[in-house]
Amino acid sequence: MEAYATLASAILSALAIFVAWSQFKKGEYRIDHVTSWSNDSISNLQEIYLVISASAEITNEKQKRDRLTELCINSSILIEKGRIFFKNQVINTYGATKPEAYRGYRPKILDPLVVAHEISKDWFKSDAQRRDRLARLAYENVRQFVSLAQKEVGRSKTTSADTAQGGQGVNLERLLAALK
Repeated sequence: MEAYATLASAILSALAIFVAWSQFKKGEYRIDHVTSWSNDSISNLQEIYLVISASAEITNEKQKRDRLTELCINSSILIEKGRIFFKNQVINTYGATKPEAYRGYRPKILDPLVVAHEISKDWFKSDAQRRDRLARLAYENVRQFVSLAQKEVGRSKTTSADTAQGGQGVNLERLLAALK
């Protein structure tokens, strides 16, 4: 009887270890996918900012239009992909008639992508003053998203003490002078 108890205990222990390991891997799997989605989102948001901020010497209006059209479509796709990882917050009956993934209020982490999508749609019908404001909004939008994504997938501590140290700022003239 004691042998059966020992065997049952060993089997239960192995099962518990397997369940714990599979839960860990499941969480790791999610982090990997959210990190990948976040990186794609950052690329999209940053590129929208860079395209609309680029001077005429760097890119012409047709190139901007073509690229912004593509980025507009990509931002919409990234919003929908983000819905897989982040569910709407259901409060009262807001959106109750919509499909389940769209009921309630969109998660805050998706808002910068929605803003970027709207910026890319609005850019070409805007005057110079509005374009300047849209560019500033795009810049802040990237920063907002990176901050939210870092909270979701970033490490609380770096692996290396060197990478954890504060930077000294960048002064291009000083760096160039140091090369002489």
